[in-house]
This record gives sequence, C-alpha cells and structure tokens, in this order.
Amino acid sequence: MKRTMNWVERAIVYGLLGVLFLIGIFLDLPISQGLYAPDNLFGQIMELTAEIPVWVLILFSLALIVKFHPDFSKDWANILFLTVVMTGGLFVAYYAGHHFLKLLNRVTHQDLPSYLSFVYALVYLAISCPWVFLLKEEHRREMMVFATLVIAMLGTTLLLMQGLKMLWLRPRFRTLMALGGEEAVSALWCPIYKINGFWNFDSSFSEAILDERFGAGTVASAMESLGIKEWAEEEFYAFPSGHTMHAVAPLMLCMASGFLPKMKGKEGYVRIPFYAWGILAAVGRIVRGAHHLTDVTFGFFVAVIVFDMYSSYLEKPFLKLYDRFVEEGKVKTREKNA
Repeated sequence: MKRTMNWVERAIVYGLLGVLFLIGIFLDLPISQGLYAPDNLFGQIMELTAEIPVWVLILFSLALIVKFHPDFSKDWANILFLTVVMTGGLFVAYYAGHHFLKLLNRVTHQDLPSYLSFVYALVYLAISCPWVFLLKEEHRREMMVFATLVIAMLGTTLLLMQGLKMLWLRPRFRTLMALGGEEAVSALWCPIYKINGFWNFDSSFSEAILDERFGAGTVASAMESLGIKEWAEEEFYAFPSGHTMHAVAPLMLCMASGFLPKMKGKEGYVRIPFYAWGILAAVGRIVRGAHHLTDVTFGFFVAVIVFDMYSSYLEKPFLKLYDRFVEEGKVKTREKNA
C-alpha cells in the first residue's frame, strides 16, 4: 500500500464521510439525544485519551528537529534556532499536560492541583522524545522533512478548527441539556446550516442573558454538573470536533517510512488504526454530548483532507527546498561538516 491515499481509499473515506454528514444534517438532534450518556465510561476514556497520540507525534517531530537539524553557517543562528525549537517543545509539552489535567478535572468533577500539569508534561516528553536516539543519521533529510510536514499539517488543522469554531459558534448538546434539559435542546438547538443560529457574538457568552432566560444561577449549576470550572466560549465551539481532528491527524505517521525502511510498502496499514481511532473518538464525543454527528464527521474530514494534501503534494517540494538550502550553503549537513 502507498504512502499517500489512492483513489480507492479516497472514494471509501470521503464517500462514507459525505453520507454520514448528510445523515447528520437531518438527524443530528435525535442521534445526540439517543446516544447522550455523560457518565458513560467509554466516552470519558475517549475524552481523556483521543488527543494523546497527536501530542506525542508533535513532540517527537520537534525532538527530530533538535537532534537532526542541519547546521546554519553561523553559530548564533544555530543557537537561536535550537532555543526557539526547544522552547516551543517545552511549551507544547506543558500545554498538552495542562489540557489533559483540564479534561481529567472535567471527567472526574475534581479540582486537582495545577502542578500536575508539569507532571503530565514530563510524561509526554518521556514517551515521545527518547525514540529519536534509535534513529540513524543517514536519513537526516527525510526526518527533517517529515517533522516539518507534521508541524505544518497540525498548524493548518488547528487554524481551520479554531476559525470554524469561532465562525459557527454552535452550542454543545451537553450545554443545552445542562441549561434546561430536553426542552432547552428542542427550543434552542442549532442545526448545522445555521451559522451562529440563536447564538451570536453579542450574547453567546453572557451568563446574565442565560440566567434571565433559564433562571438565576442556572449557568453556574449547569457548569458544575458538567465538571466545568468556568463558563467560557468553549461551550459554543461544537462545530467542528477538535478531538476528532486530533485523533485522525496522526495519519501523517505513515510518512515516516522515508526514514523507517521496515515501514515501506505498509503505509496504508499504518493509517488504518488512526481511522479506527478517529471513529472511536467521534462516537465518544457524541456520547459525551460535546458534539453532533455533523461536527465529528466534518472534523474527521478536515484532518483527512489536510493529510491528503500535504502528503500527496507537499512532500516533494519540501525535499527540494531542503536540498536547495544545502546546495546554496544556507545550511550544512553534519556529514559535510565532518
């Protein structure tokens, strides 16, 4: 199987996503109502674990850059470059650890100490970075391009995700259930084709407006029932599903066959577990009431299309760019230095 998606794989994946999205347009609300089980163990586990692989992949890619980057012609440039990358890696590790702690607090309805963010960050670093010491110098070029593609792909995915969330401002199913139960869901639920729907930039995040509509103290008690510490715009970020995007994004791992010879010819099989992981994450998000079928389907689609574009059309230009920098003397491989 190939490193990039072929037309059969595209037809199956995009075709199924299209069918599911169409179903969601008409059946979003009843599907969410039927599957909603906020205390379901499967949903809780997927909320905690769905995004772990993507953070590990990002940190692994940053570790690749630190260890195998080509040297700049100036020493100060090397020092600056490594400082920026390592600082970025530490920030990503802390963010991932903090995010995990936030999710854990939500699932367990606890207020665990904030220093655990650093503990989880260290765990992320421990399970992602040491692998680079098992890799060989001879594949430096391929490793650098792989790491660059991973970071570029994840950056693109995050921008698309955040932009769409801010544009749609779709309230989460769990939020409406917590605010007013089934009646609130039926009266205020927003179909996917209504951008902003009942909610708008002026009133979406106002506790006062919601308390006036549902009764004094409603927002505070609703957030407590959901294990959420503070009322925030995040409760209107249902479309698209970030968890699902992040669960599918590690598809890019199949591109590691450029420096892992044993993976060559098996790249398609590497993608299958991440397709499955994305499906599990998507179902878990609906069960938890964080997203509807259209939210998770579109999130899955965004991750796949970004992977498809980057892997099919950008790897060769990135390799050529790397070679050009080496040829022009802007960077030096360590083999040349030796």
